[in-house]
Amino acid sequence: MRKIVLVAVAAAAGYLFAHSPSPAQQEPGFARKEYNFDAWTKGRFAQMVTVTRPGKYIAIAGTGAESEENGKTLYPGDMLGQCRYAFMKIKKALATQGATLADATRMVTFVTDMGQGVRESGKPYQDWITCRKEAFAGGPQPASTIVQIGRLASPDMMIEINIDAWVER
Repeated sequence: MRKIVLVAVAAAAGYLFAHSPSPAQQEPGFARKEYNFDAWTKGRFAQMVTVTRPGKYIAIAGTGAESEENGKTLYPGDMLGQCRYAFMKIKKALATQGATLADATRMVTFVTDMGQGVRESGKPYQDWITCRKEAFAGGPQPASTIVQIGRLASPDMMIEINIDAWVER
């Protein structure tokens, strides 16, 4: 009998633990939402996640020059064109949450080619610098990392940008 009671207590505790909201979710005003702006991404991954507490945290990931209609890479072979298109999509996503690039706190950029590299001023890297300057237009700069990798989701993609932002409520 004692063994049955212990098993029942353990099962009940496991159920409550697994089905209880996290401490953060118990706080008033906590909300987490996922968004997809491109039809082809729905069900594959979230393009943006927001967390609302007293303010709102916004995470935008995997933004490149994929067409918003069909996911095909636009501007193949053109780093500047792909970068500008990616930032256009990021600005649109931020605007849906009442945010702008001025609210960005962190940015990680993945590129497939930096040319000769940062010190040698390779063309793809310089295109990235030009694009970034245009996008932020002299406004606040987020903490930033750029990483060269072998390949992105599509073989034609040259750049993919992740941005985190915070807006006060």
